[in-house]
Amino acid sequence: MEIKRITSSHLKELSKLKLKKYRDETQTFLIETEKVIDEAIRSDWTVKELFVTKTNLSLLKKYEDIKGIKFYELSENEFKKISSEVTPSGIAALVEKKNFNINKLLNSYENFILALEKISDPGNLGAILRTADWFGFKSVVLSKDSVELTNPKVIRASMGSIFHLDIYDEIDFIQFLDRFKKDNFQLIGTSTKGKSITKFIFPGKLVLIFGNESQGISQEILSKCDEIISIPSFGNAESLNLAISSSIILYELRRRDLIK
Repeated sequence: MEIKRITSSHLKELSKLKLKKYRDETQTFLIETEKVIDEAIRSDWTVKELFVTKTNLSLLKKYEDIKGIKFYELSENEFKKISSEVTPSGIAALVEKKNFNINKLLNSYENFILALEKISDPGNLGAILRTADWFGFKSVVLSKDSVELTNPKVIRASMGSIFHLDIYDEIDFIQFLDRFKKDNFQLIGTSTKGKSITKFIFPGKLVLIFGNESQGISQEILSKCDEIISIPSFGNAESLNLAISSSIILYELRRRDLIK
């Protein structure tokens, strides 16, 4: 295993990846912490380069037999220039973004699709992806006006679950919903006002839609929904956090063994 010292020009290019503009341009992004890197390497995503500080060189040993990865050593100060963590872990990786074609989803045999409209908080998005992964769901559709999938906070909150899911991001939501409705999928929206999930009979093929944290699902999308469901309230709270409410509904679907 050859470990190279990082050059100043290479460091400069990596530091630019803190900005969405450069992640979009290069179709690459940085991930941090050993746990998240392990998840990426075990997946079918492409990990191009690994970066460690001198004190963390021993961490590279378990990756030495993996082909196609280049290894680089950085000083503590150099690592801080590429890190998005408050307390840098000392290990990072450069990953090539994987883009999924929505036609793949149309031609699959999945009966359940999770669709997210205008999600603005990266922590919420990451948590929802982690929950979807936990309950064994496969596909997530993310509207093009949502927070960016490769935002470091999304990756951190997902704990590497983005590498286990087929995530269709930057999607024209109206077009997507119209296409799947034609394929006999029922569009099920979520709101604080709707049919209780405890009594609701879920259809055999559905797109489950969650909306923006503060505004919910847009009126345009609500008008397309076949049904609106909600989680019954027993107290005085105005609403639930989006990540929590999605967890409850996803669990209900899994509990009823509706996901094939």
